[in-house]
Amino acid sequence: MWTCPICKHYFKEVNQNHFCKTTPTNIEDYINRTPEEYREILQQICEIVRKYAPNATEKIVRNMPTFFHEQILIQFDITKNHLELHLSDETVRYFEAQLIDNLCKYSRGIVQIPWNNPIPFKLIWYLILFRINEVIPLEEL
Repeated sequence: MWTCPICKHYFKEVNQNHFCKTTPTNIEDYINRTPEEYREILQQICEIVRKYAPNATEKIVRNMPTFFHEQILIQFDITKNHLELHLSDETVRYFEAQLIDNLCKYSRGIVQIPWNNPIPFKLIWYLILFRINEVIPLEEL
């Protein structure tokens, strides 16, 4: 058992990620509340989406950073064991072989990238760009 020194909540796992009973107000707030070792990858994900979908709206949905453009483009979250990307079924199916090669778990539009393996930055970039292309017409980019 572990007790958060801020909110005094008890957890099964030591240093379990949580938000001390308050939901982050925006994506930057979410990133700033995550353990430091994960911030760079989360910031890189945001930079990719902001560059290639500059008109996307940013918000927190179900305690997850969410980029929205008429529908959800991408959501992400971190857990103790992996980075989780919420994309689309089509995106995941298209990259299934590469996900297997990179030892990622996946199902129904969700990709789990384990922290104990090298982070496949190039694959993450491709996943995000593919998803943006699914939602936003080329002439809007």
